[in-house]
Amino acid sequence: MIRISCTNCKTILSIDDAFAGGVCRCQHCGTIQTVPAQSRGNVAVSAGGHAIGGAKSLYHSSEPQAAAGTGLDDLASIVVSSGLTSNRLRKPKAGGSKSNLLLPVLIGSGILLIGLIFVIIYLLNRNPTVPQGGAATAGTGSVNGTSAAPAPSPASPNFCGVPLTGNTVVYLLDHGDATRDFLGDLKAATIKSARTLTPDRKFAILFWSETDGQSPVVGYPEKTTAYATDESINSADKAIADVGAHGQPEISAALRQAIELNPDEIVIATGKGMNLNLDNAWLDEVLKIRGDSKVKIDTISLGADGEITPLKRLAEQTGGTYKELTKGDLAGLMR
Repeated sequence: MIRISCTNCKTILSIDDAFAGGVCRCQHCGTIQTVPAQSRGNVAVSAGGHAIGGAKSLYHSSEPQAAAGTGLDDLASIVVSSGLTSNRLRKPKAGGSKSNLLLPVLIGSGILLIGLIFVIIYLLNRNPTVPQGGAATAGTGSVNGTSAAPAPSPASPNFCGVPLTGNTVVYLLDHGDATRDFLGDLKAATIKSARTLTPDRKFAILFWSETDGQSPVVGYPEKTTAYATDESINSADKAIADVGAHGQPEISAALRQAIELNPDEIVIATGKGMNLNLDNAWLDEVLKIRGDSKVKIDTISLGADGEITPLKRLAEQTGGTYKELTKGDLAGLMR
């Protein structure tokens, strides 16, 4: 074995004879060392070829040395003279190189992430347009170079603009001679109103009955309510299609049947106000039939020229809404 002293940390290194004449790295500090070409009796020498503790130098022995046919001595001399044994060739501290490589990776990842966020924000906020001659997209856009209006939102429950807040709504319609000119549009407005109700709400359509007290109340469904599904509303449309205007029907029997259905809201529509057939006695009768019920009553005056006080007071006293409609108003709402 060859023992040498590290030129940097001075640690005694034990080198196998097979490395004689070559170079090695200190296992403690990483400095490149020159291994002497041969040793005598395991003499400890420095990397420069000088004996440690008074030992003779291997390079200055009086005995002839082996020929440097391999050129390793020359290589060792070149390494020593080039300064490769300096601290520049020391093994880097653990974690040093990894830290130096990790920092650029983290910086690059951060820049990439910021760029990706900006791209997402741009895509979310850009305003898509439709090419000339193309189809319009949902919402705003353009069709054939012109602006397209936003798609209308679904109508909230209402009757001719009067909001309907009840879960069960009964439409109470006058079909007498006073309402003759309005009846077709009135029935269409009622079906249109029912379609604004959500399917979890209930409805019924009743017509005022004749004054003889014997005529049954006409409507849909019979003596009950129906959920506002497409099927039920279509059935109601067919059921009331043949109801015509005639005579002088009164509200009493139909209102009693409506109250028995325990609705949250009743819509009364009549043209009797045109002939001043509604007075305070009529209001008192309606309020008496309503009794202790908490039902809200909306009132619609058809065709009257001016306010119909009993209808307005009925709406006010029950928490409902009063509205006046001309024939043109009602027809316009159907367009």
